[in-house]
Amino acid sequence: MPKERRLNYQEDHDTLIRVEVKVDRALQDIAQLRDGLAKDVAKLEVSKLDKEEANRLVGEAEKLHADHERRIRFLERGYWWGIGALAVLQIVVAWYITYHK
Repeated sequence: MPKERRLNYQEDHDTLIRVEVKVDRALQDIAQLRDGLAKDVAKLEVSKLDKEEANRLVGEAEKLHADHERRIRFLERGYWWGIGALAVLQIVVAWYITYHK
């Protein structure tokens, strides 16, 4: 019986050592992940967009959008004037061709 106990104790001891090694590896992996995460967070902190910069960018975008809208409205107005002028010209030419032969 004592021999069997020694074998069981030895097996238990071996199992505990394997578990300890795996736990140590897991802890090392977690530490590496934590270090990598800390570095990534530090990089993000350096390159983050703060409120002042965001407001400045929004202001620039609004100015650009307003400028584009103004230009498009000007062009639309010019197109309608051009279409109207062509319509009047077509009417005048048609009238001239019809009645001045």
